[in-house]
Amino acid sequence: MSNENVIKVLKAVVGTYNTGIKTEMQKETRTIKAQTTVTFSPVTTIIESVVTVTATVDGVEYTIPNVQLRKAGATVVSESSESHAGHDHGHGDNSNSGGGAGGR
Repeated sequence: MSNENVIKVLKAVVGTYNTGIKTEMQKETRTIKAQTTVTFSPVTTIIESVVTVTATVDGVEYTIPNVQLRKAGATVVSESSESHAGHDHGHGDNSNSGGGAGGR
């Protein structure tokens, strides 16, 4: 195997370590009261490292320095809610539709 071919193979092997960051769907059921705004804020920790990969092929050592790897760590979802129940802004009645000018 030529040096160029060995280096290509080693780079391909290194590429399998770095699978990249991908989107995954998480599903959870929540009961939310009427007139409530809920905000979910997911934060995923990204783990980055720089390594040196060394392999010996046919008695020859090959080294690939500064290989950057990125991996998704834990995802933490924070949740906040705000109730809008009980606010008075005058929806009105039959004689004062919409809180406006009383039927005019």
